[in-house]
Amino acid sequence: MTENLRRGPITLGGLGSPASAAAASTASSRLPSASTIRRSFAWVPEKTVRLIVTSPPYNIGKKYERRVNLEEYLKAQAAVIKECARVLADDGSLCWQVGNFVDNNEIVPLDIALWPIFRDQGLTVYNKIIYLEGAFTRLAQAKKTLKFRKFPKREQRIIVAFKGDVRTIEAEFPPIGRL
Repeated sequence: MTENLRRGPITLGGLGSPASAAAASTASSRLPSASTIRRSFAWVPEKTVRLIVTSPPYNIGKKYERRVNLEEYLKAQAAVIKECARVLADDGSLCWQVGNFVDNNEIVPLDIALWPIFRDQGLTVYNKIIYLEGAFTRLAQAKKTLKFRKFPKREQRIIVAFKGDVRTIEAEFPPIGRL
């Protein structure tokens, strides 16, 4: 089984995905419990996965999720991050796509809120990818921005965390300079 994990990508049963969030919210109107998360990862041996890429629900009240307060959301994400860290190899990377939490018109960037959780699990956040959507520059969007005096969310952020000594990354992937 370990050999299969090293050969190619695997799917961890969609944990943190819209489908699993929908199933959890239908069953109990709550985020998946820590025991549900552990059972989902139970079949994956410790320290065997070199790359995990995920985009968990942002907790913004979409059809597939039930919006909860920030503290409860971060607690649920911490349980997932803990299990990811358990199965991640000592030289493995975790790519975690995040958005913002908005409550009473206050914006909390989730990448900042999640950073201590990654650190507590022995992961080093060493990069952040910010993807800017091209639609931001359209005239219609510019008019909305002026009307509401607030920029629309037109970016996606991906936290890139590493388990182990980040200096080993440069040894394996030397810098290539500016692109």
